[in-house]
Amino acid sequence: EKTVKESIYSVLRQTYTDFELIICDDGSTDLTVNLIEEFCDHSIKLLLNSENMGAASSRNKAISSAKGQYLAFLDSDDTWLKNKLEVQVAHMINSSCLLTYGAYNVIDQNSTVVGGFLPNENVDFNQLCRTCEIGCLTVMINRELLVEGDFFFPDSPKEDYAAWLSLIKHSQVDFLKFPGVLCNYRVGTKSLSSNKFSDIKKQYFVLRNSASLSLPKALMCLMSYVKSGIKKHLLSYRSKSCS
Repeated sequence: EKTVKESIYSVLRQTYTDFELIICDDGSTDLTVNLIEEFCDHSIKLLLNSENMGAASSRNKAISSAKGQYLAFLDSDDTWLKNKLEVQVAHMINSSCLLTYGAYNVIDQNSTVVGGFLPNENVDFNQLCRTCEIGCLTVMINRELLVEGDFFFPDSPKEDYAAWLSLIKHSQVDFLKFPGVLCNYRVGTKSLSSNKFSDIKKQYFVLRNSASLSLPKALMCLMSYVKSGIKKHLLSYRSKSCS
């Protein structure tokens, strides 16, 4: 309830206006639903889970309801800059790429920029196994990439990362970075990714199960992931710039 209105406003204020905003409330027990219902906007469609189903099921439920050619994702504590969709849709069309991602600012609980992350220009399967370059809030995916028109986040730890690995592995195409910094990723002590020791265990699980890496290769990739993660969280996330 503390951040969802800011996230919604960041979508409704987009310069690109041909979109639908599908919000899936995952069994919240605070005032989140009341705050969402205060918005009187025809582009908003609210889906309610009767009980907590988790991130993967909630994302899948929203995807199943979506009608657009392009899918983009935003959690309730993150925000987009107002030209995010306009720039990214144009980049998708001009590059003929089926999945794009980008750089993002890191903001604190007061929405102050405290750092940022600048990923590589493109990502292939081997690179993605070593580092997590793709921020879910920056992703846009063309339905043409999806098998039989459907896309489902797996029931797995780090479901978004597992999904990108599966897509890039089976499609055998690189993903491209869009220009500029168009998203704000909020960090906090209670965020799902704040426990880094738990995150390492989840990373290993995904490398072994979603990426289907052998034990030796999974351990090598895990070491690379830990090294890049230390650099990301101790340097990039505190740099106040991702340029």
